[in-house]
Amino acid sequence: MLKQARGQQGIGISAAVMYSQLTTGKPVKVVTRTSPRQDAHVYEIQIHTKTNTPVIVSEGTQEWERPHGTQVEIELLASYKKGQRSVDEYLHQVAMANPARRRSSTGRPGTPRSCTSGWRKSLPIEAKAIKPHPHGIELGVLLDMLKLTHARNVKAFLEHEFSRMRRRVSLEVLEAARIQPSASPKRITREQGDELVRAFAKAKIMKPPTDCLSPIGEELLLHTVQREAEPESRRA
Repeated sequence: MLKQARGQQGIGISAAVMYSQLTTGKPVKVVTRTSPRQDAHVYEIQIHTKTNTPVIVSEGTQEWERPHGTQVEIELLASYKKGQRSVDEYLHQVAMANPARRRSSTGRPGTPRSCTSGWRKSLPIEAKAIKPHPHGIELGVLLDMLKLTHARNVKAFLEHEFSRMRRRVSLEVLEAARIQPSASPKRITREQGDELVRAFAKAKIMKPPTDCLSPIGEELLLHTVQREAEPESRRA
């Protein structure tokens, strides 16, 4: 089954929790449940500002009307604005890219609640997991991969841990980075890792496979545009 994955940086929710804590001093409330046969777990969480680690203020269980899922409640102090970088515009763009998503929002106090129901009842095709592509790797991620790999030498590391890295390309990258193919991955220095990233960028490497994507599709995209953008043809 499909599952939610973290974002590229993984700091979005942390930043939201931190901003909430700084402006209101209140913890974030998380309600989560994996099965209707069990009560939902409830946590109130804050972030330790010095160590950047989570602090559980309270935890327990409660009844919940939903059979499964996760709900996050964040209370923060901010100015509610309209425009290109507003919350409404963000939700609008998310709804455009996620036809199956159900959106419910309320603007300023006293304004009516807007609700958009997801149109697609079946899940999209599950995307296949692929190994990282060299052209999209960052130095910090590369250094972590070098520490965790089971490959005996850096040549095998490139060929087994990356997408589209064949023997010829691996040797060309290592030659450009001035690294011996037999070198141990765990002994690669930060400076050598930086040279590897530079060599990746200059190398001609085949693009990653496209089966790692799950396209929205023309039918769903057109329906979402009609639903969210409300073109003139629909209003007439």
